[in-house]
Amino acid sequence: MKNILKSLYRFTLKRLLRLLGFEREFSFALTLAYAYAYDFKRYYSWSKTREVRLSQTKLTGEIYEVAHAIEKGLALRGTRVGFGHEKVNYLISLITSYKKLGCKPDVTITMALEVLEEYISFNKQNNQQFSAEEEAIAQIRNSHSFAMITKDREEKNNKASDNACIRFGGTKMLFKNAILEDIKGQFPTLVKARHSVRMFSEECVDQRKIESAIRLAQYTPSSCNRQTWRVRTYSDKNKISQILEIQKGARGFIEEVPCLMLITVELQFWDSVNERYQAYVDGGMFAMTLVHALTYEGLATCCLNLSLEPKRDRSLRNLTKVAPSEIFIMIIAAGNYLDTFSVTVSHRRSLNELMMISDLTR
Repeated sequence: MKNILKSLYRFTLKRLLRLLGFEREFSFALTLAYAYAYDFKRYYSWSKTREVRLSQTKLTGEIYEVAHAIEKGLALRGTRVGFGHEKVNYLISLITSYKKLGCKPDVTITMALEVLEEYISFNKQNNQQFSAEEEAIAQIRNSHSFAMITKDREEKNNKASDNACIRFGGTKMLFKNAILEDIKGQFPTLVKARHSVRMFSEECVDQRKIESAIRLAQYTPSSCNRQTWRVRTYSDKNKISQILEIQKGARGFIEEVPCLMLITVELQFWDSVNERYQAYVDGGMFAMTLVHALTYEGLATCCLNLSLEPKRDRSLRNLTKVAPSEIFIMIIAAGNYLDTFSVTVSHRRSLNELMMISDLTR
């Protein structure tokens, strides 16, 4: 059937469209529709809209989302007593499903329990009791398979300094003077120093700098703190060349690149039509933070886009073994600076071209 349709298009419809002058537009629309259909299938198949309790990854995403909704409520100036009661019970049920699925206790459950415990504590302080929920949380915390969560947290806190109690969920207090002290670095200078560099030193890239930059990028904001980013690093020249040949945006300097980072986002953390593009937003924010962090570490970078048509998308997945549940965000080429090198001027447009002030008070 597929071949019949192709033949019909090639020998009949295509000729008619050519005669009418619509061949190029129709071909573009067809290609675009296929690309969207390709993306639709992946999102529908892998997002956590479906069968959320049957996958550890999907459950993790749901737990983070629900827990974050609760801790956001706890962080408000005037937190309402008893808020989010339904979400609390839902979160408890998710933790139970996590356990039933055979998942081992991890930081996801530690975070969720700490959010729940702070919720109970806050309401107790305001004379609101949730005895059933408190008992359910205690049973989870005290159960044999989850006992290591409490032990692990206590051990970490014992090793920490007196003023550095390690927490994974809930809220914490910050101080204006401390924040102002922390941001005294020259961020504008760093941002302006970043350029897309396409020539690199032959000196090996220090892996510790890559790891340090990724650690910094982990502080990027993400929707409901889901942190769905993934970074694959490559230093093998042959593999880098193969990846960039598929990407097609590094021709002329493929052999220059000593280190490559492939950024993806896991779709299993997302659901609903409202979040169909949120993975790209979160992934882009993470990528930008990572680029600045690499610059801070003294590494030159070049950002390479990964909006691929289906054929190249499949080729890159086959080469890099990226799971079908992940989407490509971008590639970052990185390396050490040469003593002298050229970059494009890349003039920036006037602020008036991009900034629009909407004064709603008038």
